[in-house]
Amino acid sequence: MIKHLDWKRTEDYAFTETLGDQGWAWQFLRRNKDYQKDWTAELKIYMARVEQEGWSDKLISIDSPYFEVNPYKPDYEFKWGMYLLRNPQTDRPITLDIGVPPSRGIYSGRGGKMLSGDEIISRIIIPEGCAAVVFDLSKPIKQQLKNASQILLTRQKVLEQEEGLKITRQKNHKSNWVNYLRVFDAKTIGASNREISRIIFPYERNQYPEYNADDKVKKTYRQAQKLVNGDYLNILT
Repeated sequence: MIKHLDWKRTEDYAFTETLGDQGWAWQFLRRNKDYQKDWTAELKIYMARVEQEGWSDKLISIDSPYFEVNPYKPDYEFKWGMYLLRNPQTDRPITLDIGVPPSRGIYSGRGGKMLSGDEIISRIIIPEGCAAVVFDLSKPIKQQLKNASQILLTRQKVLEQEEGLKITRQKNHKSNWVNYLRVFDAKTIGASNREISRIIFPYERNQYPEYNADDKVKKTYRQAQKLVNGDYLNILT
């Protein structure tokens, strides 16, 4: 639960007006209960390490937008799309890297005719539906990116037509995202559909035989759940 936001007050969500894609993705991710559990577990490990190493007096507040935790488990970049974890109670962390692979996930050549250990391409496991592209870092990147994009789009089209690859195409309902957050927050604390519809959708018809407002709450909540439970990454594509 996001403690300091009151879903009934539109002004509590005013900060979202200036959010970019990273900021919006964060708004949905930080409401994920499993992410909140992972944050709590990793924070406990981190604070114990800080105490053990004797630099707790230099630690900034966990409520600071600068605060982040380098997790003990290394797989969060794949689980959440983040390498460093942020406090879910922070509205706007100063830095966000959702969906941005860390540099340690990039394999670089070291020169010479023979490939050394971490240059061997066969070590990279490519999941089904994914692709790997080699770039020459000694040459301009812009044109290489353009060429790679054309190659990948062509390959994607072939896989879609010939092998049934399913491509996720995210519809942008950005104008509705604030209501997604408000409805999700309301449902999280147990508010009824009728109460939510009365406050968030007061001008929708909501009496027998047409309960349009209640139906809108249900639809809005379903969309919010999808974004909270993983589709936030689609905001970044």
